[in-house]
Amino acid sequence: MNSAFLRSLLVYAVVLPLAVLIGWMLTSPYNTESLTVVGAVAFVLLLPIILKYHYGLLLFSWNATIIVFFLPGQPSLCALMVVINIAMAVGYRILQRRPLFIHVPMLTFTWIAFALVVLITAKLRGGVGMRALGSSSYGGKQYFYVLIGILAYFALASRPIDLSKIIRFTKTFYLSGLTAVISNLIYYVPSLWLLYLIFPSGLASSQAAAEYLGLQMTRIGGFSAAGTAIAHYLLARYGLRGVFSLRAPWRMLIYFAVVSMAAMSGFRSSLVGLMLLSAILFALEGLLFSRWFFVSLLVGGLTLAAIVPISNKLPLSMQRTLSFLPIDVDPVARFDADASVEWRVMMWKAMLPDLPKYFWLGKGYTIDPKDMYLTDYAHRAGYAAAFEGAIVAGDYHSGPLSLYVPFGLPGVLAFLSLLVACGRALWLNYKFGDERLRTLNRFLLAMFALKVIFFFAVFGALPSDTLGFAGIVGVSVALNRGVCRKPAAERTKTALGGVIGLGVTHA
Repeated sequence: MNSAFLRSLLVYAVVLPLAVLIGWMLTSPYNTESLTVVGAVAFVLLLPIILKYHYGLLLFSWNATIIVFFLPGQPSLCALMVVINIAMAVGYRILQRRPLFIHVPMLTFTWIAFALVVLITAKLRGGVGMRALGSSSYGGKQYFYVLIGILAYFALASRPIDLSKIIRFTKTFYLSGLTAVISNLIYYVPSLWLLYLIFPSGLASSQAAAEYLGLQMTRIGGFSAAGTAIAHYLLARYGLRGVFSLRAPWRMLIYFAVVSMAAMSGFRSSLVGLMLLSAILFALEGLLFSRWFFVSLLVGGLTLAAIVPISNKLPLSMQRTLSFLPIDVDPVARFDADASVEWRVMMWKAMLPDLPKYFWLGKGYTIDPKDMYLTDYAHRAGYAAAFEGAIVAGDYHSGPLSLYVPFGLPGVLAFLSLLVACGRALWLNYKFGDERLRTLNRFLLAMFALKVIFFFAVFGALPSDTLGFAGIVGVSVALNRGVCRKPAAERTKTALGGVIGLGVTHA
């Protein structure tokens, strides 16, 4: 009996029983145990591909709306790829003596300092309890995503990005956001609802609620994310000048189409975000004091004038998006938008008396299930406002509150130091980086500025925004091989007392 026959026999002895087991489990696809086993088997089979393309998969997963359904708590694909890339970086360090990550001291130390604040707070506030892992308390998932956001920076900085593949990187990183609209499309085809195991159903929840309650207005979150993803790709690759260049008018048409698509979602933040991003890029590209400033004002004025006569005839979701403008919109859209703002103002007023309690030591994320139950019961009985349940859950819809309440003054200082270090790194890379990266470095700096403005002034949530900040600065470090400094030959000489010349760097 030859060795080839024995190998074939061994393969069949493993594969056939495994195929029978998976086939039997697929007869009950909604059973939790079946899903876990099938998912784990698929993961093992895909492991060679994951190990070979782990960094590319990390870049793809960053903006992708995909969950890993067979793991406890159903984490995002991005969270899984962050862990895998950190493990691979450690493995390469041990086996091949590669650097663990691109070391930038001002970034490394501020990320670690923020992580220490999070871990110390978790320890002093009852630990990291996760119901998905059998704990009797809630809230651990928020700790998990804050820490994953911190690790995500080091995962992205674990290797440099090849500049010869910069176009492929830009497409992979930004256009993966188109997966967000799949959740909304699946909703229209009930036979495909099984795919909600991969694409989270949360984005389609407003569609389901509108249909069930007979609401006039439906907000489609996937349109916002997908439109924003395409707009970000165009701006990252071509810049504002390139997008609105008359030599390639198709870019301008696509940009206006996706902006309209984002406006159809019903989320004001999507349209405001794109407008602010364009304004920041407008200034960074030196157009603020050019003739294009007056051209843009004229185009904006004409657009607003064209919208005014038909504003109350647009779809309700678009009217809600445009409700921040001084135009006439349907009372239903206006009321829904104003109620959202009032809800946040009431939350701020309710939280103000308790803020001094968290000055030195934050509240953390640990939640007692009894508090959740009693708050929910009080709300249903009419004794508690709707926002009080969000307060108990730590869902403040406010960046400053989501930072200060869980982590107190130490967390605020650590996070602000982190933002300063990230902003400085992005500015240096934009100022002194490779000319081939000029447009992309400018876009990353603009995105960082936009995210800071949104976090503190519009809408913020620390667990998700930590990942967002890490993505911007981590990509910048990987693209520029660290943080660029002003070349020595270009350093200015400053005379001291007319005798001593000191070389002063501006980095």
